[in-house]
Amino acid sequence: MRKQIPILRGLAILGVVLHHCAHWGHHVMFYWAHRYRAVESPNFDQFGSPLYWVLVAMKQLPWFAVPAFLFIAGFSLAYALTGRPMTAAYKIVWTRTKFLLWPYLIWSLVIFFGDYLQGQTYPLPGYVRLLIRGGAVPAYWFIPMLIQFYILAPLIVRWSKARPGLVLLAAATVQGAMYFLCASALGRFFRPLDGASLAMYFPLGAVCFLHYKRASQVIARFRWGFLLAAVVLAIVMVFERSAHLKAVMLEGVKPQFGVWSQGLYALTFILFFVSLDSSRSLFARALHWLGARSYGIYLLHFTVLIFVARVTAKFAPALLAHQIVFQPLLLLTGIGLPVLFMTGVATSPFRKLYSYLFGAGAQAPVRRKSSRDHQKKVPVPGKPADSGIPDLETPVSGLEGGS
Repeated sequence: MRKQIPILRGLAILGVVLHHCAHWGHHVMFYWAHRYRAVESPNFDQFGSPLYWVLVAMKQLPWFAVPAFLFIAGFSLAYALTGRPMTAAYKIVWTRTKFLLWPYLIWSLVIFFGDYLQGQTYPLPGYVRLLIRGGAVPAYWFIPMLIQFYILAPLIVRWSKARPGLVLLAAATVQGAMYFLCASALGRFFRPLDGASLAMYFPLGAVCFLHYKRASQVIARFRWGFLLAAVVLAIVMVFERSAHLKAVMLEGVKPQFGVWSQGLYALTFILFFVSLDSSRSLFARALHWLGARSYGIYLLHFTVLIFVARVTAKFAPALLAHQIVFQPLLLLTGIGLPVLFMTGVATSPFRKLYSYLFGAGAQAPVRRKSSRDHQKKVPVPGKPADSGIPDLETPVSGLEGGS
């Protein structure tokens, strides 16, 4: 399980970018149709087409990504906080939170300035509200939510060690209740508590670390059951999302239902993936490398996708008609341009600013580990020798990269 965590993080950031690429695919198909066809927009005559279904699948199948980041954060913080007194635990949490908070604030302000140059401004309380809610761009909603889990981490870790079953049951109950409340007519009153709609994954990561032997055995035993469930739930999820889109786009109503299968799909996918041992494959190494840069990619990719889509619409609108070209273009630039920028900063005289811009991620150049380094283990404070808790050479924490 431990070796799969950095690979899962790389797969998750790849999934986030792919999800937003598919969002742009639908936007172009329905709302920018006039840019490459002799029609008025919005135009929904491609709703239900084969290309439409491909984009729905592209949008939904990576839905495991955000829950995966929460699972990884729970797993990592359980490692960091095990055996620590509460005061020391919160010092660690604050240190890690700063690596999330500074880049988030800096890039939010950069985006606000860009909006100002385009004539979009808000009153001061509006900017404060956007920062608290993660509203600079739609993708930023996750970062304040992750910080909330960080703040609760010392308590979650303590409870997960003492009563793992009760913690998971309580988290699942909260998540299920929030699903129904957010999907109901009362949903707008519960939006400030959006984090509770993903309550299960962070404690699950903590439990898997703290009860590593038992969790590994259970996950391995039901591996193929998790895979089968993930496949079935993925199919259900795609059709559910399509029904949701139909209600919003064609019928013009806010559906009083959510996509319930998303949460279960994410759960079964994550548990199946961490049961594998793919750490030696070339693709796994690429994902490991990508995952080490996940926070910087997360912060920059959405703005990059907006820029690339707008430039394409202005200078090469005919390309919008060919999603087989447009989607790879978005994916490559959405990942490639942030990585190039991060590498440029890391190798420039401004490399000391790297952690403020992109968090505690991989910085180039990185010293290669010798065989002697690989033999070293990092002990977990308070861990008995036969506890089954894994030693981690490189702790990882959700979106934060490791070197």
